[in-house]
Amino acid sequence: MSQAGNHQLKYRPDIDGLRSIAVGIVILFHAGASGFSGGYIGVDVFFVISGFLIGSIIHNKVEAGTFRITEFYERRFRRILPILFFIVLVFTPLAWHLLPPSHIEGYAKAIMAISMFGSNIYFYNQSGYFGTQIEMEPLIHTWSLSVEEQFYVVYPLLIIFLHRYLPKQQTAALLGLFVISLGAAHFEVLSKPDSAFFLLPFRAWELLLGTLGAIVYDCGKIQNIPYWLKQLLCWLGLSAIAACTYYLDKDSRVPGLTGLIPTVGALAIVLYGGSSTTVGRLLSLKPFVTLGLMSYSIYLWHQPLFAFARHYAVFEPTGEAFAALTVLTLVLSYLSWRFIENPIRHRLHKGARASRVVSVGALASIVMIAIGGIHLIPAGESRSVASVMFQTFSSTAELNFKKASDQALERAGNLYDNKDCIYHDTIDRFDQKRFGTCSKKYGPATILIGDSHARDLYQALAPQTQLRFVVSLVKGGCRPAKTRPYCGDHYSRIKLLLTELVDSTDQVIYTQTAEWLFDLEDNSRPDLAAINKTFEYLGSLTELGVPVRFWLPRSEPGLTKRQVYYMQCLQPESLKSKGLKKIELQATKSKELNSALINSSKVYPVKLVEISRLLDFDWQKDLTDCKQLYWSNESHWSSAGEMRFGKRLISLLEKREGDIK
Repeated sequence: MSQAGNHQLKYRPDIDGLRSIAVGIVILFHAGASGFSGGYIGVDVFFVISGFLIGSIIHNKVEAGTFRITEFYERRFRRILPILFFIVLVFTPLAWHLLPPSHIEGYAKAIMAISMFGSNIYFYNQSGYFGTQIEMEPLIHTWSLSVEEQFYVVYPLLIIFLHRYLPKQQTAALLGLFVISLGAAHFEVLSKPDSAFFLLPFRAWELLLGTLGAIVYDCGKIQNIPYWLKQLLCWLGLSAIAACTYYLDKDSRVPGLTGLIPTVGALAIVLYGGSSTTVGRLLSLKPFVTLGLMSYSIYLWHQPLFAFARHYAVFEPTGEAFAALTVLTLVLSYLSWRFIENPIRHRLHKGARASRVVSVGALASIVMIAIGGIHLIPAGESRSVASVMFQTFSSTAELNFKKASDQALERAGNLYDNKDCIYHDTIDRFDQKRFGTCSKKYGPATILIGDSHARDLYQALAPQTQLRFVVSLVKGGCRPAKTRPYCGDHYSRIKLLLTELVDSTDQVIYTQTAEWLFDLEDNSRPDLAAINKTFEYLGSLTELGVPVRFWLPRSEPGLTKRQVYYMQCLQPESLKSKGLKKIELQATKSKELNSALINSSKVYPVKLVEISRLLDFDWQKDLTDCKQLYWSNESHWSSAGEMRFGKRLISLLEKREGDIK
């Protein structure tokens, strides 16, 4: 999120105004504001701006023969490190006393990763940017800084090499790298969205787009277009950013080809904004420019404040709370920009030797690593407020609570497989020979399909069933309707496979999460289009001669692990006053959805099983016993929950009981 002055470019206040737009939509996205589900593209806009400004500096200085690598890194160090390290130091005591034990180690490792500009790699190896607990990570936003700095380690050296050995092919070479990175991102986001989101090879094209824009801009010819066309391009660019902010969400294919929409939009404003266009004049207004100048500080302050507020509050902070936190962010950002960021960048180190500044930056990184290391000392955990809170109840309960939670997450990637004929398989590597052997040995198979809730079902039933031939073809996030980009043709391939296995298949069981059968605009209203599409697919399987049973989506608590533990084990009275009210709302939604599913199923020969009714949850007992947690998050079962609830459903699987249609 860095900004850099450019010696060759005249100051452009509209670019600072564009920064304010970018940081604003990122903040609203992290606050969970309605209408900003694609606000994360603010980072993409920043990448383009950064590539444009810093790329122009590098190109012009290399061309003039005045580029010095130590001077360049000295400028980057002064720009990036002081305020970053200051903010980490400010929040570290808060993390020490507020974060639960399970988060302290992660916070420490994040600090160490930041110190080496590798936080994007660290968070990639965690739960990804859209993981269920990612909003609780105080330092998740630093991933973009790491991407930028990794890029600027390589880019100056590349330009020096091209200028010296391939001067005439320089632009073509950069354009080629742009195409390669964009193409790689497009294909990577289909199968591995987390690596596409976090890692430099799949993000480099956004920065390269900015640098290519700088090359074209410096030529001057690009400005020789009609005024009306400049106006149109700027408005289209601003509209593209606004549309992506509103319409994109966590399942959109960004940073693939879809990412071209906001980034090209940003580049259009950068190239044709200025003071002559309406958009340029709008973005040059003082409020936008002021926020743009402070954008780096704003970006650094907001996420830790939001994350610690979420840790402090048992329930998600209200909109009013986020509004207050945003105001606090602006106040702190102004102070840090005014008294730390700006002085260090422009005045305090004027005339300082570049090598000295680089050395100081390296020393600061070592100090940061040391701070992170201190947090890894096990004794440190006992000093956190959250740890004390847990220990006041029972140290045994805390350990079992954490163990059950961690085990549930591990099992998500290690599906139950008895190495005989109860196993999980992927559609890509389906072993038809094994299937045939099992069919001869035990008769027709029961096949489970669906998303991560079908995975829960399989893991609950597989270890306990008396059936001998049960196969799971589930894939998390994948459904016949409202599926995710990486799912590809998963369900088409299942259907094709079943045409060959119809004589060896006893039944197909399908289930999915309720969330994706509701309207995305109004999540209290069942989405009839998605429901019908689901039944059309399941009905097409019955046409093959395969009996299909749809285990209707189960009711869920909708409570985080922390909320469950706090209410059930520390303040049971709050479970009745707050927790059960939320659960009742979830249950009401579930009943309405199931009614819509039953009504829509009448024309399809698909059997329905209402498992919520058969599970008969007693929420004062079925959340946790304070020794074991039965839910790993708001909607998925933990290992203990799988065993607990699987026992209630086992006869449905074995005897085909529970059909309501």
